[in-house]
Amino acid sequence: FREGYRRRAWNNVLVNGAFHPHVWFDASDDVFRANIVMNSHQGIGAPTATARGKTIDENLFFTRRPEMRDRYAEFGWDRNSIVADPLFVDPAAGDFRVRANSPALALGFRNFPMDRFGVKKPALKALAQTPVITPPRPAKPAPPAAPVAAKTERWLGAALHGLVGEEFSAFGVSKEEGGVQLSEVPADSAAARAGLRQNDLVQAINDRKVTTPAGLFAALKEAGAVPLTLRLIRNQQPATLTLPAPPAAPAAP
Repeated sequence: FREGYRRRAWNNVLVNGAFHPHVWFDASDDVFRANIVMNSHQGIGAPTATARGKTIDENLFFTRRPEMRDRYAEFGWDRNSIVADPLFVDPAAGDFRVRANSPALALGFRNFPMDRFGVKKPALKALAQTPVITPPRPAKPAPPAAPVAAKTERWLGAALHGLVGEEFSAFGVSKEEGGVQLSEVPADSAAARAGLRQNDLVQAINDRKVTTPAGLFAALKEAGAVPLTLRLIRNQQPATLTLPAPPAAPAAP
């Protein structure tokens, strides 16, 4: 799900996959229910206030990590979803119907024919190859937590985050364009007073491109005590923000 409204997704089996809400509008009235998934929902640009105003519930999580169901519990998602084995008929042979005693049926899931979807046109069927179906792999228990969490880098009180994976798409930029996300901008921070907002993506400072927190600090050092012109992506749109020159460091005694 990307930008859009009032979409309905139900009765799907996401083999070794998960639901990917992506850059979601607030109060979209979308519905994702009665599906079988095998991982936690992978929100990109979605797990914010825009996660409200839709129905995500009554899904079955085929996983050995029950916490996956509760990843977005604060938004009311999956209150009636369950973690269980769906009891597929013959997944190795591509038959993902569920047995008569499957807990998925109580959630509203209904079996559907396994040979009536995909390529339908005869001319295309003659060209299509039969896919190799990987047996379901329920997500394994979480590995032990790292002994020490990585320190969050901050600038003007805002938390910095270098983009990875699908996060570039959430901002509407390519991996080559990049940028540094302000993942947290406290209301009382200098960043907020300067006009910066949470999820602003800083791409350049005084025309110097920045793609990592280290690159951002290098650009600030190069700029010195002069006004800063920031090139941003805000709500997937380019923006420019000018910050006053930082105070000069006091002279050494």
